[in-house]
Amino acid sequence: ARVTDIMISDSRKQTEEFQKYFWYSGEIFEVGMPRNDALFHYKEDYDKLNNIRKELSIHSDDYVILYAPTFRDDGDASYLDINFERLLQCVEHGIKKKCKFLIRLHPNHSHLCNNISFNKNIINATFYSDMQELTLLADVLVTDFSSSIFDFMLLNKPYVRYVN
Repeated sequence: ARVTDIMISDSRKQTEEFQKYFWYSGEIFEVGMPRNDALFHYKEDYDKLNNIRKELSIHSDDYVILYAPTFRDDGDASYLDINFERLLQCVEHGIKKKCKFLIRLHPNHSHLCNNISFNKNIINATFYSDMQELTLLADVLVTDFSSSIFDFMLLNKPYVRYVN
């Protein structure tokens, strides 16, 4: 933050995150981000959301958890050392709903999909073309340092920061 003169933020929430996590006290312009226009445009487009659900084989009553970790240039893949099946069972038990777990790896880590056991409830969303559509679909986001968390905050949905 010391070498930063001005930051651009898409919302008040993101501004607060920048100030908290980057210890930045300089000027911040809250102007929005073009990639987030779809979040507002399609937010209540139920036909669009239903088409996405259909494409990913997700029922309208399913609770959707999106796991979208960020890119790591150090090659560390420990963020995938998760028993996704067990985690899914625990969440379903806790919230008393059927869940689908979407896993969206960074494109530079797409080769790591081979290390994950996907099935009808743990879905590989890495190659889904539009992250914003996955964001709209998700009921909760689990991520680490990914900027997708800032997009997700605009929807006032819960998120979990999972930093391994």
